[in-house]
Amino acid sequence: MVFFLLTSTNFHHFFLLTTTRWAIIPIILVLACQLFWYTVEKCQLNDPKDIKQKLHTSTVAVLYLIWPSLCSQTFGAFACKSVCDNGSFLRVAIDEPCWEYRHWMHVGFIGIPMMIMYIFGLPLAAFLATRKLQLRAKRKKKQTNTMKGHHTWGAFYSSFREETWWWEGTVAARKVVIALIGVFGAELGAMQVHLTIMLVMMIIVITAVVRPFSNSAQQENLLQGMELASLMAVFLTLWAASVFSTYPKCEDPNEAGKTIVWCDFLSVVVGLVDFIILISLISCFIAVKFFGVNFGAKLINNTRVGKS
Repeated sequence: MVFFLLTSTNFHHFFLLTTTRWAIIPIILVLACQLFWYTVEKCQLNDPKDIKQKLHTSTVAVLYLIWPSLCSQTFGAFACKSVCDNGSFLRVAIDEPCWEYRHWMHVGFIGIPMMIMYIFGLPLAAFLATRKLQLRAKRKKKQTNTMKGHHTWGAFYSSFREETWWWEGTVAARKVVIALIGVFGAELGAMQVHLTIMLVMMIIVITAVVRPFSNSAQQENLLQGMELASLMAVFLTLWAASVFSTYPKCEDPNEAGKTIVWCDFLSVVVGLVDFIILISLISCFIAVKFFGVNFGAKLINNTRVGKS
């Protein structure tokens, strides 16, 4: 990105190169996965029967990881702002007028294709593949985790109950809305933060009521707790951001050069809470990875055995 910035003649060229790069990154990553597993197969480093399955799984995982960034970059091609009385300009390329010939070309050849293929196409493809797998399992009267394709698409439904197998779709919709607010909500000012807070609170309430996680591996309470804890961390961070927006740098509006004690305390507390929740999530992941979902009981049993 630094190279592009140094070699671009203006913001528009930099933005065009950046967006074009994001348009081809998914294709490059898919080809890289193909090349990697082709090399593994040729070097006979793995069972050839598993190569195709691992290729599909790694491809889906890579696209899933970069999809939120693809959303933000795609929406950036449509985000404009008014500059004084001089018209509307691209938010990320302030010298480029919006909805003129060059911008229309950019939107038509890059923005809209990315919107169709990535923003809507990838989630729709995952939904259809997952639904097809669910129906095939139901038709054959088998468990979904025994069906061909489970290792590829299982990440989208295996953590949820059968009645809420579609819950990952709500997570995808959540990411799209957050990206939309982040890109287009700048004109709202402080309302951008308040709107995001309202969205996060709605997600917390719905998640608490629906309880979408499966208990097939005795993991419902663990996953539910981790999900709500991470959402609460986001809520607290956004709420603190709204406070800091009202009191920039926690400066006292009545006395210049002085800071507000409770505001400083709030920044420390929220930062500490976020850190604790992050460490807790990482610790839970490591514990489940090595000891299983019942790691708490196993730890207590091992402690008792050691004392005896």
